[in-house]
Amino acid sequence: DRLKPRYDPPPEGRYGDETWEHVTLVDYWSAKHKLPYGLLMHAIERDDDQKALEHSARLFEELVAEHPNPPDFMLKNTGIAYGRIRNANNHCRMVLYFARYMLATKDTPETQREVAKTAYDYPRHAARMAAAGLQPDCPGDVVDV
Repeated sequence: DRLKPRYDPPPEGRYGDETWEHVTLVDYWSAKHKLPYGLLMHAIERDDDQKALEHSARLFEELVAEHPNPPDFMLKNTGIAYGRIRNANNHCRMVLYFARYMLATKDTPETQREVAKTAYDYPRHAARMAAAGLQPDCPGDVVDV
C-alpha cells in the first residue's frame, strides 16, 4: 500500500483533454495501474505465481472500484488476473470483469473475440445448470452483466 500514489483526483470531465490538469489525471490513473499490472506480469513470468496473482487481482479490483469510469484495459487485466488464479471460485470474478470489458471496449473485433468466448459462455452454462435444477456457481451479478 505504501507504493500506491495518494491523491484525491478531481471529477472526470472537469478539465478538457488539452489541459495540463487532464494530463495529470491521466498520469495519476496510469501510475495506479502500474503496480497491479507489474505484479500480473511478474506472476505470469513465474509460471502463474499464485500469491502475486492474488495480490494483483485484489489491487486491480480496488483500482476499478475507485476509478469513476475504468478503461477497458483495467477491466480486461482484472479478468486476466482472476482467470490465472488456481481457485475454482475465481472464474466468477474473471467472467464478471471480462463481461464488463466487453461492454466498455472499443478494441477491434479480433481482440474482443478472445475475451468474448469466456464472458459469453458462462451465462449459457448457468442457464443449462438452472434448466437441470442446479444452482449456478456464480452470483446473479455475474450472469446478469
